[in-house]
Amino acid sequence: MGYQFYHMLLHISKRAKDTGYTMMEDLGINPGQAWLLDVVSRFGPIKQVETASILNVKLPAVSRMVKGMQRDGLINRARSKEDDRVVLLTLTAKGESFIPAIREAWNNVEAEMMKGFSQEEKQQFKQYMVKAATSLSEL
Repeated sequence: MGYQFYHMLLHISKRAKDTGYTMMEDLGINPGQAWLLDVVSRFGPIKQVETASILNVKLPAVSRMVKGMQRDGLINRARSKEDDRVVLLTLTAKGESFIPAIREAWNNVEAEMMKGFSQEEKQQFKQYMVKAATSLSEL
């Protein structure tokens, strides 16, 4: 079997990423910004360091992205009242306005990708992906 699944996974991931990138471009943001907006929307106010962990990227990358998004009026950064070393992120009204379109775009990509799958197949596929992700996290 070799690395067949690995290549298929890369191919599917690239196609989904490219489709999502085009949709985010239409909104005037990039996919990384969309992910960060979504995380802050779901968990905010959230520590900047926690966003790096959730997004599985290094803190300096998040810091650069946040600075640009703050400059663009999408995100607010503020020091925690409890601990001055902690930076908390929240969405601005402008940032919040992107959330419905981001989620709709992601739902559209997923619907297109899973077209032709039965509910049972979708559930199995999800279980297999979770199992694979768990195996990789144990490396």
